[in-house]
Amino acid sequence: MKKQAIVVLGMHRSGTSLLAKALEIFGYNFPENLMQPNEDNPSGFWEDIDIVELNESLLSSNQVSWDIPLDPGSYNFSRDFKDRARRVVENKFSEHSRLIIKDPRISILLKFWSEQFKALDVQVNYVVSYRNPLSVASSLKFRDGIDPRMGLLLNYFYNRSIMEFFPKKVFIVNYISFLKSPSETIARLASHLGAQAENALVENFIDNFVNTDLDHNHYDGFLNSDYPDIAKEISSLSKIMEKISGDQSTNHQSFFQDYPAPRTELHEDLHQLQLRRSVSKQEDLNRQLDKFSFAKRQDEFEIADLKKVLDDREKDVSILQQNLNKKKQDEFEIADLKRVLDDREKDVSRLEELIEKNERGRLETKKIHEQEILEVEKKYLEVIYSISFRLGRFLTYPVRKPFVSLILPTLERRPFIHSLIRFFRAGIANPKRLKNLLSVRRIKNFLEIIVERGHRGESALQRYESILKTDDSASSLISTSKGVDEDIAPDRIVLRTSSDPMVSVVIPVFNQAKYTLNCLKSISENIPKAPFEIIVIDDCSADETPELLEEIRGLRILRNSTNLGFLRSCNVAAKSCKGHFIFLLNNDTQVTDGWLDTLVNVFERYEDARIVGSKLVYPDGSLQEAGGIIWQDGSGWNYGRNENPVSPEFNYLKKVDYISGAAILFRTDWFLKIEGFDERFAPAYYEDTDLAFRARLEGGQVYYQPQSVIVHYEGKSHGLDESVGAKKNQLINQEKFKKKWADVLLKNHYKNGNEVLTARERSSSKTTVLVIDHHVPLYDQDAGSRSTFQYLELLVSAGCNVKFMGDNFFKHEPYSTELEAMGVEVLVGEYYRKHWKIWLESNPGYVDIIYLMRPHVAQKYLKEISSLNEKPKLIYFGHDLHYLRLKRQSVVEKNPKVEKEAEVWKKIEFQIFREVDLIYYPSEAEVAEILKVEPNLPVKSIPLYCFDNFEKVKLGFKDRKDLLFVGGFSHPPNLDGLMWFLKEIYPTVTGKLEEVKLHVVGSNMPQHVKELASKNIVIEGYMDDDDLMALYEKVRISVVPLRYGAGVKGKVLEALRKGVPVVTTDIGAEGIPGRENCLMIENEADAFAKKIINVYERESDLALYSERGSIIIEENFTRSSVLEKISTDFQIDN
Repeated sequence: MKKQAIVVLGMHRSGTSLLAKALEIFGYNFPENLMQPNEDNPSGFWEDIDIVELNESLLSSNQVSWDIPLDPGSYNFSRDFKDRARRVVENKFSEHSRLIIKDPRISILLKFWSEQFKALDVQVNYVVSYRNPLSVASSLKFRDGIDPRMGLLLNYFYNRSIMEFFPKKVFIVNYISFLKSPSETIARLASHLGAQAENALVENFIDNFVNTDLDHNHYDGFLNSDYPDIAKEISSLSKIMEKISGDQSTNHQSFFQDYPAPRTELHEDLHQLQLRRSVSKQEDLNRQLDKFSFAKRQDEFEIADLKKVLDDREKDVSILQQNLNKKKQDEFEIADLKRVLDDREKDVSRLEELIEKNERGRLETKKIHEQEILEVEKKYLEVIYSISFRLGRFLTYPVRKPFVSLILPTLERRPFIHSLIRFFRAGIANPKRLKNLLSVRRIKNFLEIIVERGHRGESALQRYESILKTDDSASSLISTSKGVDEDIAPDRIVLRTSSDPMVSVVIPVFNQAKYTLNCLKSISENIPKAPFEIIVIDDCSADETPELLEEIRGLRILRNSTNLGFLRSCNVAAKSCKGHFIFLLNNDTQVTDGWLDTLVNVFERYEDARIVGSKLVYPDGSLQEAGGIIWQDGSGWNYGRNENPVSPEFNYLKKVDYISGAAILFRTDWFLKIEGFDERFAPAYYEDTDLAFRARLEGGQVYYQPQSVIVHYEGKSHGLDESVGAKKNQLINQEKFKKKWADVLLKNHYKNGNEVLTARERSSSKTTVLVIDHHVPLYDQDAGSRSTFQYLELLVSAGCNVKFMGDNFFKHEPYSTELEAMGVEVLVGEYYRKHWKIWLESNPGYVDIIYLMRPHVAQKYLKEISSLNEKPKLIYFGHDLHYLRLKRQSVVEKNPKVEKEAEVWKKIEFQIFREVDLIYYPSEAEVAEILKVEPNLPVKSIPLYCFDNFEKVKLGFKDRKDLLFVGGFSHPPNLDGLMWFLKEIYPTVTGKLEEVKLHVVGSNMPQHVKELASKNIVIEGYMDDDDLMALYEKVRISVVPLRYGAGVKGKVLEALRKGVPVVTTDIGAEGIPGRENCLMIENEADAFAKKIINVYERESDLALYSERGSIIIEENFTRSSVLEKISTDFQIDN
């Protein structure tokens, strides 16, 4: 049978794939080695891989490619290429005698391929696919990022090459006609080919492959004035091809008479456009290369680590082989373990019985307690309503009145004296507890408090008062130690250590066996997530320590041959550590939950971390140290000693002068590189302080991590008397230290007792910012809180020393702890509620800037702040113009009361503006509104959000569905917008899109909203950030139907950042840069509904809005763009 081929010609993205597939119904076959479908062409390309690769080689040999087909008539090809082409064609015809050959590149290689077909006696029929050049250019831009002008020129060169090859007659199929009238187009093909197709095959092809939605980038008409230099030439050729596709007679040779050859400038233009695109591609490749290089370095590090692990494994194998030779000993150990297990089971049984007994006792006690309360209330009411009580109140009125009106206010103004009186009153009321509280140390501390006075003394007195008022002395403090257990069985301590540890816990010991056992037992009860080993280095203990340690499984025990002291013992042990980190831990300590992992986290978060230490507390729950301060004379303070460890000032991550060596973490390689502790401080004292100074000398920092709490029985090793024993070295080493670091102490440290707040956190070179808002930012519940949280993160990362004070002074969790973990001191509790102004007055110059949020909060504090002798700079951030929002609400609701309320807030807000130094609002619209009223106010706009990372947005909308509404329901505009949407918009949407669902997300959701759940409405309620971000990736459209409000809307920014197209109103779009391009804006209900319906199933349009929105966010809402606007205001070195 004679070899026959139909060759499909046409530009990329012009419909050649659909045309090629249609030819199959006429009995022609595709070659076997076809390209696989992908997202660009899910139905299939129908291109043979061998032919495509050959075409790319042909073009490459002439220094051109499919997207830069310069002067196709000048191509030259070697004999080898011709032989290769004929072999490929012959191979394809060995499979079938009637072939469909399709590759758009053949359009610019027609002369070459026609010669090969002729040489092989192949009967060829050529068919051409035509599509509007604007549609082709738009499709190329979406798929390949090709500039539209370049796309137009590419399409022109391909089509011209085709038309030049067929001087008289050519068969053309119009892609749009094919989509709209597939049956007629197939009839044209049948007539042209002289073939017939079965009706069933035609219907099957139309049902499965023809869809008008395939015209993703449709344009009608021809080029306009957008490209005046090329429009006429391209349009003329396009009109000719369109006429031919409609079987209209035309002489296309007239075109070549008017335009005998493509103009040189068009070739140059295309070359320049391709060059720019190549540069962009090269930049992308360079970025990818950088990523791969970084990944390669990471892999090399991991390989090195794996080699180290492998070495360790080989050592482990050697040890295991030795252990196999001790089978008898293993059997004894197994018997011991069985015995321990039996004991554990008995203990569990006893504990279960005890728990059951305690529960019964608790219920009985609760019942008795409730009965006692009822009896007390009864007696109380009897007293209150008795004649004697009423008569007594009447007779004592002359005494009570002066006390309430004169004495009590005086005490309130003198909080220390007030606290002292309350303490003595509690002591008199509870003499037995007062007696139990007495100790030499506490009496000494109490006398120091009386002398010192101030807010620290007040805090301590309040702590002692709370102890006197409760049976549990630790209830007002912190859950810490259970005390020293005198009867710990070593073989009952189970330490789940690792052979491949991240952390080596080093515990130097010298006698004091019971404290060592208690320390190890506390570790066994608080196993960290980080893999660890425990190395106990015994410094020649003379008590039962050596024997007891041998009974504990999981320990590595090192023994000194002579007594080396703490410092040298640590240096010796460090050389045996397997972990990446070393944690030095005194043996007179007990660890608590999170003791190790929270320290490791600091190293993961801060590259400059060299040493990280724990919060140390005494066994009675009082604070021993929250980081240390070193003064110019070399003396040190354990900051917060004997105070309440839960006070805000002791509970935020901070840089400090030093951390006590009783519990510090550092990198093993660093410690070994600097050869450990400086041995001039042997045997102990000031070695930890010196280590901190050495860390800073090479650019590192020392961090205090309050989330790691260690109970320390201070002085059990060396006592507390500085005049005897090893303790006397403390004074000697202070002088050594002072001499070694004299220049640093003079330059960077304060005189003893000066600037304590600054010294405690090493903030002398930082701008201290006090942020005041209505409460701790609940960042996952409302946009305002998210904005505040992001700005707090930004200020901290920019090097500011940040304090936060919420107007309710409540420690919302987990939000407060998250702020403290990033280094923000959160001023909460009764003390700050009463004395925040005293705190500022007592530390003049400490706070540089007060950053006020929201009008009702700023109004409350401005008067007191303005009366300070040394007033900080005041910056106000309004989030939105309160009065403007209310004014718009009054128009929507036609409510005169709301209009009057708006006028009141307008006066309040402008009074705030006049009292502050700088005003921030999140949109230029609000700035313009303010300046319209008072043109000289210092106001400017800053972004509402400042994102620090941008994930690659997934543009595919094929697998997405549904709509999303997000909004906190404590904000009235959100509730109004949702109800308007559900009542006037959504019924129209569901009438056309029956399966669509609206997901409603928001905090503080009213009950009547929850009751709206239905087939098309999914009430999600409050969602945490992870769940909400996951939902963003599943929906097609976010709706923001706001009818009133002011400022930039956080929900819009979040949706754009996640690449979700947004349909909103002018109110919702307010303040968004380039809003006309990245948002779909409609204000009327019908238009809003139609916009959703029209775009919902147009994946190309959704992808375009997604891409535009992401670009707007990346260009305007990054940390760097925000810092550019605020760095000068906050004195940040940007």
